[in-house]
Amino acid sequence: IRMNDEDLKVLMAKDEWKIAKVISDKINNSFKIEMGDSEIGYITIHLAGAKLQNDVEAEKFDLNYLNRLDSLLFQNLMAIIQEVSKETGFDFANDKKLFTALFLHMRQAINRAKYNINLKNPFLNEIKREYGYAYIIAVFVCRKLNLIYKINVSDDEMGYVALHFATSIERFKSSKKKKAILICATGMGTSQLLFTKLNKEFPDVDIVDILSSIKAEKIIDKLSADIILSTVPFKTDRIPVVYVSPLLTEGDIKNIKQVISEPQKSDQGTLKHKYVLNKYMDKRCILLNINENRKEDVIKLLSNQLMKYGYVKDGFYGSVLKREEYSSTYIGNYVALPHPYEGFVIKPLIAVAVPKSPIQWGNHIVKIIIMAALDISAKKDFRKIFEDLSDIINDNKTIDRLLKYSNIDEFSEIFGI
Repeated sequence: IRMNDEDLKVLMAKDEWKIAKVISDKINNSFKIEMGDSEIGYITIHLAGAKLQNDVEAEKFDLNYLNRLDSLLFQNLMAIIQEVSKETGFDFANDKKLFTALFLHMRQAINRAKYNINLKNPFLNEIKREYGYAYIIAVFVCRKLNLIYKINVSDDEMGYVALHFATSIERFKSSKKKKAILICATGMGTSQLLFTKLNKEFPDVDIVDILSSIKAEKIIDKLSADIILSTVPFKTDRIPVVYVSPLLTEGDIKNIKQVISEPQKSDQGTLKHKYVLNKYMDKRCILLNINENRKEDVIKLLSNQLMKYGYVKDGFYGSVLKREEYSSTYIGNYVALPHPYEGFVIKPLIAVAVPKSPIQWGNHIVKIIIMAALDISAKKDFRKIFEDLSDIINDNKTIDRLLKYSNIDEFSEIFGI
């Protein structure tokens, strides 16, 4: 580790330098080595970071305190998070826990990047696979900081940053109630008793409307909810429907819990509900058994296909390659998720390619390439798109089926196209 004299001068003025010097002396004596000032400076950075963590916790996430500590980082990070909030629709800008965690992390990460110290992340592939959406946000944030501080935040570091956003997203999800519509024969009488029982049994479910079956049929395309609870036969492919007794039996309660919790897997290795992905897919941009055997060639093939059908414009291919240079888009389980560094999307779409033979994708072997050509017009579905992709990528049965099919229609059926 080599630090410049100016940085060392700043560190030497800190109280933590004295402690770091004591630690280095003990290490020198124990191992018969000689640690230089740069190594002592690095220990000082860690000690200062630990002290900062304690100070922040004592201040109970007072953002003014963080601003006083490092106003430049505070302002830069706040501006970036506000931009991310605008692009994604998540109110990250008002999540104080997220901002504090990022501030503390990036203060150390910037120093690590500055001195080319790589913090190895043993969970990087799992993070990319499980929290793909959060990882893409982390890449965006770190890319902005790279330009501001003239550094290069590592892929491993971005994985840790992704966890902060994943945690924030989970907080948003847990704070949002599921919305339900209650449908009965007339929307009166027993429906009120059922409404009371449902509120008592499911306090985290917000029953936004009680409708008669006749009225519900008339406005079926306008219904908006996470689940429909109906005492009479009612069909719609848009929203999960659970049939319940007006008396709300134990079996009804169990069925409702199954639907409002995580989506249930089927024996075929896919989800019972339709993916939101099918809104952003076109069979003409699903290419099976392709001969291309290089990463760049597959990216070019998919980019050309997207351009051919009017989904992207000239420059898209170069932007995807630029993103690949920044960090690998391999996300685990033999799947890569290439996407543009920025812009060049006319209409959002997910394209897929399956080569005849596995190809090398950086340090990994890839069998399925899912290219995400997304823009702000798909903002409301971003999180769901990546949740659906995560469900597919983490389900070995689904991956096996995708690799087995050579027929476009069979392949597309998995995505609900």
